[in-house]
Amino acid sequence: TVYIWNGTNANQLFVLGVHQGAVNSVAWHPDGDRLASASGILPNSDNTIRIWDTASGAELTVLNGHQNGVNSVDWHPDGNRLASASDDGTVRIWDVARDIEIAVLTGHQDSVNSVDWHPDGNRLASASNDGTVRIWDTKRGAELAIHRGHEYAVYSVVWDTSGERLASASGDVTFQVYNASVGCDRILSNLSLEEWRIFISETIPYHATCPDLPSPGT
Repeated sequence: TVYIWNGTNANQLFVLGVHQGAVNSVAWHPDGDRLASASGILPNSDNTIRIWDTASGAELTVLNGHQNGVNSVDWHPDGNRLASASDDGTVRIWDVARDIEIAVLTGHQDSVNSVDWHPDGNRLASASNDGTVRIWDTKRGAELAIHRGHEYAVYSVVWDTSGERLASASGDVTFQVYNASVGCDRILSNLSLEEWRIFISETIPYHATCPDLPSPGT
């Protein structure tokens, strides 16, 4: 179930209870008029995301697509899109106005536990049981960076309000803060194909992180 409470007097306003499994995450729409919830944990997971009207408590829509439990949801700053993270190893982006999935971001090698939109709405961070934090260009659906500093599963990730720093929390009993402000204006070229295979992955297709800069050896 999902409960909505009056924050002033702690009275319970609504009980939203149609998920078929444990509810792992809730996120308010930027306007405060809707709530997204994510379910669940096997064996009774319904693997869905549900959108609720917070004035009436009515269910507005159900988003289906994940093949395993959904662990985290986060609204885009403009309120038109929603990101989700799942035990199926994917991050998905949804057009909530049309109730459709518009992107599937793959690259994590295990369950994805957390997602958080950058304040500019063009990037998304995700955290996974594979021990990595990944940053995505949501316009192109491309992976921009992988942080491998943790020694165990990463359970949570969040941008600061300026968008210049990213924090992550892990089962290795540490949290880490990354400087995410380094952009294309501060480097001279993209990775070469060989560097990509060494530092990024041999299985992730090469792409130029900064399209206006040269890409040696490609």
